[in-house]
Amino acid sequence: MKVGIYIDGLGQSVTNESLVSYSTRLKNEFDYHSTGVTHELKIEKIKYANNRESNVASIIEHKSGVATLLYKLYEFRYGDIMTDDYKKQNLLLKSGYLFSLVIKKFPVVIKGFFGKKNYARPFQTFYIFFLFLIIALAILFMVPAIITVLSNFFLEKSVTDFIQSHTWLQSIGVFLHINATNMKSFSEFFVSIISIILLLAPQANIIITSLATEFVCAHNYLQFGRQNQDIQGNLDQLVEYITEHETNAEIHIHAYSFGSLIAIDYLFPFGTTPSGNKLDRMKALITIGTPFDFISTYYENYYSERSTIMESKVSWLNVYSIADALASNFRKDELSGAAQYGLTSQRVIPINVNYEVVKINQYNLSSFISLNSLKAHGMYWSSTTSGASCLHPIYLKMKELGLV
Repeated sequence: MKVGIYIDGLGQSVTNESLVSYSTRLKNEFDYHSTGVTHELKIEKIKYANNRESNVASIIEHKSGVATLLYKLYEFRYGDIMTDDYKKQNLLLKSGYLFSLVIKKFPVVIKGFFGKKNYARPFQTFYIFFLFLIIALAILFMVPAIITVLSNFFLEKSVTDFIQSHTWLQSIGVFLHINATNMKSFSEFFVSIISIILLLAPQANIIITSLATEFVCAHNYLQFGRQNQDIQGNLDQLVEYITEHETNAEIHIHAYSFGSLIAIDYLFPFGTTPSGNKLDRMKALITIGTPFDFISTYYENYYSERSTIMESKVSWLNVYSIADALASNFRKDELSGAAQYGLTSQRVIPINVNYEVVKINQYNLSSFISLNSLKAHGMYWSSTTSGASCLHPIYLKMKELGLV
């Protein structure tokens, strides 16, 4: 039985591709490449652990009155595990941590931009860094209220009398050019600027908060391994459930964006040897828009000391777009073509599958300002399931390799 596990991107801040829409696109590909048959999609929900559930999509072929199950897709969601602790923190702590994280990573980004590396897309990582810097400046969205409170506080008579009775406080104010009038003027100016920004982009605060949460939680996972064991353990439980409930399951992992890093960690773990159902049942890894190079720039040793025992057991298809600032083409240039390196340099190398929707000039100022290179990260499928998507080349390559 051919079975897939769909792992989505973290938080879906760029695009929202659920199991239902992804499996619908795959069903459409079965329709497009067959005649005289119809295909049906059935969705159900199962519980594979004490507190973990998964949506399951079944693609069923109907031919001459006979129904045949062709493919099943299980959904693996990890976002709540990764972000739960961070979301519980107050806004001030979250914003402060985000800002300090971006500042700390600045030397690493500069080193990656000017230093030698095994790929040739330094502008991509530098571009994304500036986007994260903008996210870090989301702190400013909460500053106006604080400034207003402080300015009103310093105008209180009891406070002004206290300051005037302590010359050292007055000296500090003079040295820093701070007084109640300046604070009030700055507050009014700053609140006006932020109001204009929110008026022009009414969802900016929601988007920025979401991206900030994802960036910090991804850092905690990559740098400190937080929630790594919980996530990998839950994925193990899902695989165990599949092997017990599907006859002779051949499992393929379909992973988008950050989800591809979860999949790589699962199939090629640090220093340990995969065993059991993982070793026996896993047959394919499909990564879509994987930020492999971006992660290797920020976290230089993240892919080192990996087990490669799955190299000969898993077919790795890597779907990428040159226009996508986050996606890795596993090449030493910015062109489409066969992968030139992989997980452990020359050992675990993916089969590249290029998918382009538009030609975007990465270094055009207009494209930079309008975030076209980031928007391209969500162009692997259209907003409707009836539109074209990267599932077309994925299906063809899977068909060629005997995976469907």
